[in-house]
Amino acid sequence: MRVIGLTGLVGSGKSGIADYLEATYNACILKTDLIAAELQMKGNECYDSLVDLLGTGCLRDDGELDRGKVADVIFDKENLTLLSDVNGIVHNAVIKYVKKQVDFLKNDPKNTCNFLVIESALLFDSGLNNLCDECWYVYVSYENRLDRLNRSRGYSKEKTDSILKNQLSDFEMRGLCDIIIDNDGDFFDTLAAVDDLLPEGKRQ
Repeated sequence: MRVIGLTGLVGSGKSGIADYLEATYNACILKTDLIAAELQMKGNECYDSLVDLLGTGCLRDDGELDRGKVADVIFDKENLTLLSDVNGIVHNAVIKYVKKQVDFLKNDPKNTCNFLVIESALLFDSGLNNLCDECWYVYVSYENRLDRLNRSRGYSKEKTDSILKNQLSDFEMRGLCDIIIDNDGDFFDTLAAVDDLLPEGKRQ
């Protein structure tokens, strides 16, 4: 089964493309951000280690981790080592989970997906690109990224910049990926460009 790595910097719109591939091309999708969120929930693999590291002040009233408080702590300039510590806990668990799922889907005779997509902003940082037959990079200009993240998530310029500092640059992404998808304009134009990349044909 063909495995596509789908990556892009924060706010690039890669999740929207992944959703389109699932709905239109019968692709199996592994979204590492959703996997990471699940693994951090109470009772799951990363929860206890993160609470030990970050403290109970990062918890909501129901005992679950508050993602906003966690982000504020790990992107604090005075807590630079926390980001690498959190990444060490979460990334290792996500990598193990994804590898297991890829192996399962490739060998499951009941799997009817046309291809598999691993969607991850940290595709190369995590080494998950090594599971992929090809890697796609979703490009959006810095100005549009700021505007979209502000409107969709309420991110300030400072918060967006703090996240981008911990991701590969646009130049690096372009050099590592096989395909560049321009998502800087109309999303329907982006999807038309995606269609041109896929010989599988749309789901009937």
